Amino acid sequence: MKDNFLYKTEAIVKNLLIEEVDTRKDDMYLYYRYCKKVLGFEKLKTIEQVMEFNNLFIELFLSAGVRRSKNIRTFESVRRCRQKLQAMHPHLREERSTRNRIEAIQHFKAYALK
Repeated sequence: MKDNFLYKTEAIVKNLLIEEVDTRKDDMYLYYRYCKKVLGFEKLKTIEQVMEFNNLFIELFLSAGVRRSKNIRTFESVRRCRQKLQAMHPHLREERSTRNRIEAIQHFKAYALK
């Protein structure tokens, strides 16, 4: 059963990466859009709806119990899913962020090996 959630998460994340370029370079924005999609808050029309979702998003981010009750994956699961998809599908990468991430990893490795 757990695998089903991972495959569903992967499909949602892949669609978001295809549809919205900004999700490729910002994991928090990707997670925000993922939560909106899973919870059916994609077309918010009033300020009350926006505020309701934003308050729920904060709860989702902070509370495992709320995430479980709404069948939402963790931020880290969504981030890893993005990373896996971008490794498999290079056209879903955002090049500047990828270069910056590789450079940061190299700097950290050099720091760690000193």
